[in-house]
Amino acid sequence: MVVRWLVFVLFAISTIGWNVSANLTDNSELTTMYLMCESSSDCYLSDEFSGQETLTGTINQASPFNPVTLLFEFEMSPKQTDLAILSDSIRFLQVDFHMEAADQGDWQPEVVIEVNAGDNSVSYQEEADYNILTNEVYRINDLAFETGNDILYPGDQVKLFIMFEVDTPGDWEFSLQAASYIQFEVEWSADIESANQDEPSSESSPISTDVDTEHHGALVFDDVDCWSVTLTDHEILKVFTQWDEVPDQIEQLPRRWELKKSNGNLAPYPEDEIT
Repeated sequence: MVVRWLVFVLFAISTIGWNVSANLTDNSELTTMYLMCESSSDCYLSDEFSGQETLTGTINQASPFNPVTLLFEFEMSPKQTDLAILSDSIRFLQVDFHMEAADQGDWQPEVVIEVNAGDNSVSYQEEADYNILTNEVYRINDLAFETGNDILYPGDQVKLFIMFEVDTPGDWEFSLQAASYIQFEVEWSADIESANQDEPSSESSPISTDVDTEHHGALVFDDVDCWSVTLTDHEILKVFTQWDEVPDQIEQLPRRWELKKSNGNLAPYPEDEIT
């Protein structure tokens, strides 16, 4: 009698349902994304400096009854690649934008900010300040998400919208890169594509393998991993399965293996060891 074995190492993951570098991961205490722009209409989020250091402009006509709106949209590029669990708030946001008018010096206009990270979103508003000190910036701490489940999926987009409402003519200056940035706390993340080393496989298209072979995979959505193996008569098959721990938000119950014969009928359940 010969005992043969297969080893499976899997992420037990179910889901509910960024040349610029960007990706929210748990490889540091905080993930910082800098506000970058090539022009006022071409802006993005990145963890590396690029583009213009400063944007400037002039508003010639504006009043409280006829304000001028400046809208900047920052999109993380490329999109998210890891599956990530975010904390329930944005840890810190700094925006270095100010106006200068000949008759009143520096001031900060009213600002409306919206952050979308996948299905997680939050908006914030701050009134104009006409009595700022030189080099004063907008600073926001612990901005709690108002919607979402703290999960960021591969392919999700992270966007930051900043709208300034200017009611007085003057020159504006928007300092970027190190001067303006947003910080996320990522509690957990995993590169699911890399974990799925044995993909694609399915019940209808199993991957042919040999016994005494170790496989790595990740169960995502309703994914089912399947392998086909040839056994000789009187062999005993033992399956070793190791499940990696994941956060409660995305954990699925481990499934028992099914062993099927070539005709599709279920065979006696093999001996298994699960850790």
